[in-house]
Amino acid sequence: MRCLSCFYKCFGRDDSLATPKGDVPTDTATTVVEETSVAASPRGKGKVTDSYTLGKVIGSGSYSVVRESVHKKSKHKFAIKCIKRSELSTEDDEAIQFEVSILQQMKHPHIMTLEEFFVEPDYYYLVTEFVGGGELFDRIVEKTFYTEKEARDLVKILIDAIKYCHDQNVVHRDLKPENLLLMSADDDASIKLADFGFAKTVTKDNSGLVTTCGTPGYVAPEILEGASYGKPVDIWSIGIINIHSAVWLSSFPRRLAARSVQEDP
Repeated sequence: MRCLSCFYKCFGRDDSLATPKGDVPTDTATTVVEETSVAASPRGKGKVTDSYTLGKVIGSGSYSVVRESVHKKSKHKFAIKCIKRSELSTEDDEAIQFEVSILQQMKHPHIMTLEEFFVEPDYYYLVTEFVGGGELFDRIVEKTFYTEKEARDLVKILIDAIKYCHDQNVVHRDLKPENLLLMSADDDASIKLADFGFAKTVTKDNSGLVTTCGTPGYVAPEILEGASYGKPVDIWSIGIINIHSAVWLSSFPRRLAARSVQEDP
């Protein structure tokens, strides 16, 4: 069974998250933690434009854009995800609020930091730290491939971030190079893990989740098979990322999937 113990042995790290032995639970009703309220998140006071100057668009999604922004008092740069509420389904709205509650828990140097969350009549605004190095995907394309040392350094950082998530009983479920942001243009390994839109909390390591979600090419087999799954699905995705960083395949499409997929059972 895939677990972080295998990765920590390979990379010379302490194993503090080995998969426990024993029966794999199948009762999903008792293994999934209920979604927490967004009230626990760092809510911004007033309007987002009271505190921030919104600048150019640096990213976009189906119902959101990300703008490079500057805090008016500190002059520090941030990224603000602007989500149009009128285009959200009830499920989308709940997912965004749950993502905020997950991000509020994350306190790790290689995980994107949520600074504030603004709720306004027309938009949600997620204020995060600004990471200026771009996506890992684009860096791999630019370099053609990573050396063995570069790939090893990258994966060690990613493993450390995912170990932290798993210690918090959070499964990311959509690990891919597009969701790994490089901290600078000069460092090919130092990353920030972003986009917790598919993240879920569990109380068991190996099972409890049943939703089909993720990105083709990176998603673990048990998800595609419709089986109950848990934390090990992230480990599969790390392995695929490692392969793609070290051995870039010209036949691999530039964008294997323009969007992630989610299909409820």
